[in-house]
Order: sequence, then C-alpha cells, then structure tokens
Amino acid sequence: MSTSRDHIVEAIVSVIAAGGIEKATVRTVAGQAGVSIGAVQHHFPTKAAMLTAAMEAISDAVTADIEDYLRTLEPAGTPAEAAGQAALVLRHLSFMLCSIREEDLTAAGIWLDFVALSRVTPSLAEIHARTWAQLRKQMSELITAAHPHHPDPEAAAGWALATFDGIAVSRVAEPPFMTGPRAAALAERTLAAIATEAVEAPGTTASALGTTASAPGPATASAPVTGTA
Repeated sequence: MSTSRDHIVEAIVSVIAAGGIEKATVRTVAGQAGVSIGAVQHHFPTKAAMLTAAMEAISDAVTADIEDYLRTLEPAGTPAEAAGQAALVLRHLSFMLCSIREEDLTAAGIWLDFVALSRVTPSLAEIHARTWAQLRKQMSELITAAHPHHPDPEAAAGWALATFDGIAVSRVAEPPFMTGPRAAALAERTLAAIATEAVEAPGTTASALGTTASAPGPATASAPVTGTA
C-alpha cells in the first residue's frame, strides 16, 4: 500500500469518523492505512501533527467544493435573473452548512470534534478561524449578489454563518430533535431575515429590488420549526 502523506491523512479522518478524535492514535491510524507505525511517524511525529493535517485537509476540501460550485454558475441575462441565481446558490450553501442531509452528518460530526479540541490547540484554532473567514467571505459575496441593496452583507454573513453553525451542532448532537425538516425551516427563516433587511434598507423600493423575482425566495420563512422528520 502507498505510504504517502495523503493516504495517511485519509486514514486519520476515517478513524475519527468511526470512533472520534480520541481513537486517532499512531497505532490505530497505521492499522487503518495499512502501513507501519514508523511510516505514520515519518510524516506526523505527534498526534497534534496528525490532527492538524486532518483538519486542514477537511477545511481545504470544503472550501474547494464551494468554490467549484460557485464557478459552475453561468452569467444570467437580467439583474433580476442574476440575483435569483445567486439566491439559489446561497440557499444551497446554507443548507449544506446546516448539515440538513443525513449523509452530511458524519462530516459535520468530524468537524465538531476538531472545533471542540481547537479551544486548547492553537494550530486547530488557526485552521478554524481561517476556514470561517473564507466561508464568511463567500457568503457575503453571495448575499451581495442575491440582494444588491442589502445594507451590510458582511454583517449578515457573519450572523447567518453563526446561526447555521449552531444548527449543524444541534443536528449532530441531538438529531431526534433537530431533524432535517426543522433545520431546513430554520435555515429558510434566516435567509428570509436577510432578504427582509435588503427590502427595508433606506432608499430601497420594491420595484427597485427585482432580486428575488426569479428565485424561489424565502417563501417558507413562516414554516413551522416544530415538525419532525
């Protein structure tokens, strides 16, 4: 088997996914990767080095996936069409960050393990801060595109991301309560609040907006958040 660094990083992530960070020992990772303990230690002399590499790999994969998705957007014809397309992407990103799909829960759980440890591990805290700064930037750009009249896209991106992060934590920690439908309804309410801020911006008129005419919009903003899957 390959003893490459990337292969070992994949093994670290697999071990954490199956049993949590506490299971990510050099011996366990070596067994998962099918390599010697020495091969693991060659690339990662400490457990902290292993965890830093794994968290960085996950962070890079998430931000790269988002960038790839953003690049698939095709230029829209009218400003309203462009805004509607951006609103669709914003909704997609929001749902992804909330881990609404069941298949996203494992990845969210791994990230939550890393975030918890980042409180006492500076290298992990730095990765988390860098990742969240990039996500805030991407979300701010999408809010600007979806709602050109929004008074403060950066602030909206900040509180929206914090909200989605909290929803994702609840999805991982208490899935019977924070079901997919409930998480989706909360995400929709958050997006509706952002749209409302844009509509209520000083000097903004409904006719001047035209930003959600071709998008699904937050029509479900009043959806109940008490439902279950």
